[in-house]
Amino acid sequence: MMTSISFTPSPDTAALLNRLLDGFELRGGQPKRAVRVRLDDVEALLPGYYSQTDPAPRVVANEQLAALERAGWIVLEWEPGQKGHLLASVTLTPTATPALYVLLGREPQAAQRRRLRDRLLADRFRVHDWRRLALDQTLVRLEAQQSPTPFTLHDEDWNRDLLEALLALPEDVVEDDSRWDIEAVE
Repeated sequence: MMTSISFTPSPDTAALLNRLLDGFELRGGQPKRAVRVRLDDVEALLPGYYSQTDPAPRVVANEQLAALERAGWIVLEWEPGQKGHLLASVTLTPTATPALYVLLGREPQAAQRRRLRDRLLADRFRVHDWRRLALDQTLVRLEAQQSPTPFTLHDEDWNRDLLEALLALPEDVVEDDSRWDIEAVE
């Protein structure tokens, strides 16, 4: 059983934990090797941690990350001779990912993809022309873990409005029978 954590992550702590979860999701939620963030690689995301004028953000982040390590959620590696002062890396304990999502108030990307897929499938039956091809193309990209452009994983209102606009378009809006081809922009 995971230990309960009762703090709101500081900006630096949140940035590190979100980067760990990003790596976890990029590997399909079942990484074959450790998901680790080296602080040297994400220094730009941590301006408070590396501040030369105010040590408070680093102290707070170190305390919060140490509490997460004691809870078994992460493993910390310190710079040589800097234990408790400067971190070298943070490694995710995969069994802690559900708790980290809750702590950060973040929804897993798999759930976001599933919700968009369900929304598209629910309205797919309403069209049988080029609009169906557009929806099918988006569904294929979702299944392949690609960007669902022009839809998004993060904005339900946008998806609803875009889908309603697509469904409201007439069948003959495409004059030359070409299909509505949407390129993923990333």
